[in-house]
Amino acid sequence: MYEKEINDMQLYKVLADSEKYTCAADMSALDLEASAPREKCNKEGLLEHVNTHMHDKCYSNILLLLLLLLLLLLLLVVVVVVVVVVVVVVVVVVVVVVVVAVLVVVVVAEVVVIVVVVVVVVIVVLE
Repeated sequence: MYEKEINDMQLYKVLADSEKYTCAADMSALDLEASAPREKCNKEGLLEHVNTHMHDKCYSNILLLLLLLLLLLLLLVVVVVVVVVVVVVVVVVVVVVVVVAVLVVVVVAEVVVIVVVVVVVVIVVLE
């Protein structure tokens, strides 16, 4: 359907540029057999109709492109939020692992100190 409208617009322009153009009853659908020479159009009126129709299509395409750009921007925001959440989770996990490792080392060191003290006390008592 869109290609037919483009072809119609090109045909309008050809008709407007030539000196043998005629008006159709409905300017939005050009049917050459049905638009037998009824009345003579002025070239400016036909060109204005063609340009208005083409500008409407252009605005429609621009709105679609803006909608696509908005969706891409939304997708980018979602991706950035997901990346930030993943980075925060990884940092929290690393911090928790480091804290647990330090606590394990401290507990092991305390146990070693207690065992050494007990051994020294036992050796001193037995001597």
